[in-house]
Order: sequence, then C-alpha cells, then structure tokens
Amino acid sequence: MPWGGLGGGLKEFLAVDENQLKQQLEQALATNRSLTESQVRLRAALESSERQLAAQIDNFKVELRKLEIERDAWCNRAKHEEQVVQQLSRKYGRKPVAPTPELGRLLRRLERNIAKEWRVAMEGRILQKRSEKHGKNEVRLCQVHDKELRWGHAPGPLGSSAKKLMLEEVVRIDYGLMSVAAREDGEAQATKTAGAFTNVGQSAVSLASVGKSALFNAAANVGLMQALPWLCFSLLTLERSYDFICPDEHAARCFVVVISRICEGVAVGGVRGRQQFESLKGWCKLKTWCKQEGTSVPKALLEAVRRVAAELPPPVPDAEQQDIHWPAEAESDGTQDVSSFLSGYPSPSSSQTMDLMEFCGESQPSRTGRSISGASVGSSTSVKIKPSLRSVPFRPPPGKTLPKEGQTWVFTGAVDSVDVFKDPDGTEQVNQMKCRAANQDRRMVTIVSAPAGHPMIEIRGTDKMKFVKGWIHLSDASGSWVVEQAPKAK
Repeated sequence: MPWGGLGGGLKEFLAVDENQLKQQLEQALATNRSLTESQVRLRAALESSERQLAAQIDNFKVELRKLEIERDAWCNRAKHEEQVVQQLSRKYGRKPVAPTPELGRLLRRLERNIAKEWRVAMEGRILQKRSEKHGKNEVRLCQVHDKELRWGHAPGPLGSSAKKLMLEEVVRIDYGLMSVAAREDGEAQATKTAGAFTNVGQSAVSLASVGKSALFNAAANVGLMQALPWLCFSLLTLERSYDFICPDEHAARCFVVVISRICEGVAVGGVRGRQQFESLKGWCKLKTWCKQEGTSVPKALLEAVRRVAAELPPPVPDAEQQDIHWPAEAESDGTQDVSSFLSGYPSPSSSQTMDLMEFCGESQPSRTGRSISGASVGSSTSVKIKPSLRSVPFRPPPGKTLPKEGQTWVFTGAVDSVDVFKDPDGTEQVNQMKCRAANQDRRMVTIVSAPAGHPMIEIRGTDKMKFVKGWIHLSDASGSWVVEQAPKAK
C-alpha cells in the first residue's frame, strides 16, 4: 500500500476521534453546570430550612418559658393552699363539717376521686405476673383499658396478641398477705430455709413438725423473701387466679384502687379509695414485721408504748394540770397484753378516753382535741385533758325522757336535716339525713344505743332509709330536741 493512502486514512480516523472527544467534553461540561445549579438550589433550601427551624425553636422556647411560669404559679398556689389546710387542721384538729348538703356531697366525691391512679393504670406499668403453668414470675407490661386488664411482653406496646382479663369476671380481690404470690413465696422460701438449716447441721425437722409459720419467720429473718406482700395482689375468677407483683407502692396503689373501682359491687375484697389502701398497706407492713419477728401485734404495740414512755422527758409542772400518780410497772415476763397493761392505770375523773398517740405523749394533736403531756411509766406525771362531748353529763329537760335501745322515735321537725356521724364524739361526718320524706311526713328512726348522760344517740333509719346508721345530736344549737318518741300505733 502506498504511504500516501495510509496517511490519508489516519487523518480521517483522528478527525473522527477528535469530534467524539469534543462531544463528550461538551456533555461533561453541561452535566457539571447542571450539578452546580442543583447544589446552589439545595444550599439555598437548606439555609431556608435552618432559618425556619431556628424561628420555631425560638417560639418553642418562649412557649416553654410561659408554661414554666404558669407551672411555678400553680405550684406556689398549691403550697399556699396546703399551708392553709395544715393551719386549719391544727386549729380544729379534725375535718370541718360541711355547712351545706351540696358541699358535703362534693367533699365526699373528692375523697373518692382517683383520676391520678386512672391515668397511671391506663398508661401501663411493667409488673411481674406469676405464671399459673410454670409458677415463675414473668415481666409483663400491664394496662387497664376500658373494663379490661391487658398484659403482654415488655416494654410494649401491646398489640392484638396481648392477653386480657375482663374485670367484670373478677369475684374477689386479694391484696397483701392474702395474695397468692405473697403466700406462695413465703411457703417456698420457708421450705428452702428448712433445707438450708438441715444442710448446715442444725436439727433436721420436717415441715409438718415445725409448721409453716415458723419456717416463714426463719426465711424472712435470713433475707430469703422475694416478693414484698404489700406489692402483691391477686384477681380471682370462678376458673383461676391472676397474680401480680408491682415494682413499687405507687404502682400497687394505682392498680388496686382502679381495679377495685371497676369491680365495685361485683367483687369482694376491693378498696374504696387511696385512704383505705394506705391503711391496708400499713397494717400489711406491721403484720409482716410481726411475723418476721415472731411476735403479735398487741405485743409489738405494748413494746412500742414502753419504749416511747421510757424516752420521754420529765413532766413540766403546771398549775392547771391535775396530778395523777401512775403505779409502778409490774414485773412480767413480756406476755402481758395491751388491755391488761392499760387497765392498771387510773382514768381521769371525766372518764376521758385516750388514743395511742396521746398516751405516748406525742405533740401531734388528736382528732377529738384532747392532749396529754407525756410521762414515763412508773413515775409521777401530770395529765391535761380538755373537755369533750363526754366530759359533762347530759341531762334531759323537765318532762323529757331519754331514748332507750330498741325504741322507735320520730323527728320533731325542728330542723330540716341532721348530720350523721361515725363515732359518738361527732368528729367524722358520714352522712346527712332529711327529717321529712318526699310527702312531708316526719321520718322515724330506731334507737340502736343511747349511752346515759351522752348528748348523742346511735340511730338506724326505717323503711327505705335502713342503710343510714350512725350517731346524731339529741338537740340542735338552740336546745330544741330533734327527735321525740313516736306515738304507739292504735
């Protein structure tokens, strides 16, 4: 092939490659320009978003500050109201009697308000559920939804596979030492303790010969208790029981109070509110401690009274106080009960009854307004007693006879309604009874008890008012009797 023809073909090939390279370069430059423009747009959008977020954050900070100020204001107001309540409680020593029936109903409804417990139970808490099949504790998220108790694997949330119990099927609620979890743990740990005692060379005894109570005490003393009784509750149906162990006292209160409210009127063993729950929890702790120490509740109270009396300072002389010499403490082997211990001391001339806090000389005022200055047992002390309803004998006016137990009396109509109290000292109002029925007939009551010389009588309603029972005053503020003996039927 001649050289001239070869050079011409090479030039054509190079020209074609040069054109292709130019086209590719132009395409790359165009792509670069497009990417640059996109980057500019994205940067502008990012800066705009940052400005908007910064503005929103500033707005949220302002709103948060306002909420904090409002919260602090409400907290200060709550503290002020609490101080006012404490001052009134110290002044009167008891709850003020409702001046109107409407206010009385409102106060009773507020006492039964469990909105805080409802919120916690609906949000759910992680509890331990005792497995009926395996007998082991399983960690579960439990929630109260409508009238159902639902539980599932923690930490949740609960889905369609969650198990549930219709609370309307519950026939009994057991809390504390009566719950299945507390009883089973006590027996199981007592059995382990018996085996441990046998392994360390102590006297090998059988469970039947020692008894479950002694082994339970031994297990508690060596620290083998697992479930605290005051954190356990059981729900019993006609088929089986559902047993739960709460992580703390607050969760136990929320679930027990809410479930009791849902099962009210259906299941037995429920609690009416947080006050009754706190009382049950306190007694549960006391009984558990007594069981661990191998003693009884009366002996524990007697030891506490003696210990506090021994630590009291000497009495301060007071001209207004009357001296009462207490006899020296009799020697005993520690088996003396509270009633025999207290019966050895003279009562004041006004036959005034004293509660445990007053006897121990605590500075805390009692509900009835009586106070006792402390003293030590076996020494001379002085007791200051304020007058109460029982301090002055009540005498009927001429021509009036006191009611007797079993009689039927009728309201006189001197007042529209009477307050019904729980105790004969009139410190806790539980109800209010209208003196006339809907047809304006005077209502009748049955006398349950009428202590001699006492201004209050215990009554029970008749007919549709039989559910009303308590203590009422015989006369009103002006001295007019509110009841009189009903005429005998002809």
